[in-house]
Amino acid sequence: MPPRAQPKRGTMDGRTPGTGTAGSSASALDHYVPYLLNHVGGRIAMGVARDIRAHGISFTMWRVLHTLWHTGPLKLVQLAAKANFDLSTLSRVVSELETRGLLARGAGRGVSASLTPAGAALVETLLPLAHESEEKALSVLSPGERAILVELLHKLDRAVRGHPRRLR
Repeated sequence: MPPRAQPKRGTMDGRTPGTGTAGSSASALDHYVPYLLNHVGGRIAMGVARDIRAHGISFTMWRVLHTLWHTGPLKLVQLAAKANFDLSTLSRVVSELETRGLLARGAGRGVSASLTPAGAALVETLLPLAHESEEKALSVLSPGERAILVELLHKLDRAVRGHPRRLR
């Protein structure tokens, strides 16, 4: 069987970007799930980041702190998977949080990370701000729609996690 023709880089359908019929490129993009998930997730994250910035915490740091607050201590490999980081980025973030006294790193094989009391206190201070940002973003959805959204996101996460060619 001959190899399948691939669309041009940067397009989903092989057209040169911006050359489709009026609205067709935008319409295709507006139905491309990876784009939508990234776009909406990014906007919600920017809202949270804006709200926590006054406390000297970036959204990247928040992801680590918030994850550890919910899970307790984790090996760095587990934390990278849970918070969706590559190990090199996570290592830099963990080092910064450790320097600030918000996180402690264990020694030895399978290095772990855990919140310090100061880190846990900061998360508890920031949680209301993060929840308020989330609430603003989701206020257009009914409680039933929110439940369906969460259920669908979990279903997609399970499917992607189990995919043999996954990117994580």
